[in-house]
Amino acid sequence: MIFNGDGALDPSELWALIMSICTFLVTFSAAFKIVVEAIKKLRAPEVDQDNKIKDIESKLDAHDKYLANDKERIESIEAGNKVTQQAILALLSHAINGDSKDQLEKARNNLNDYLINR
Repeated sequence: MIFNGDGALDPSELWALIMSICTFLVTFSAAFKIVVEAIKKLRAPEVDQDNKIKDIESKLDAHDKYLANDKERIESIEAGNKVTQQAILALLSHAINGDSKDQLEKARNNLNDYLINR
């Protein structure tokens, strides 16, 4: 017992109790640390995989934006090509027939609209 026969504290037994409590705490904390390390090692592949997936998703989002910009630009170029080709056809028709003045004016107006509004 910690107390001797007259009710006073026995220092050697008190010291032994304190040492056993400290030993228990150190042992428990070491065991807890080992368990935490083991869990981290088990989860490491999952964490790495999650990080790789996040990187790939961010790259995919960036590529989607690039593709959307490229699509918009290509559509703009196609519209310009269409107007230019109509103007060239009107010029060819006028050069061949000599009487396609209305087509030339319409092609010129379309080309003006396109160049102003793009």
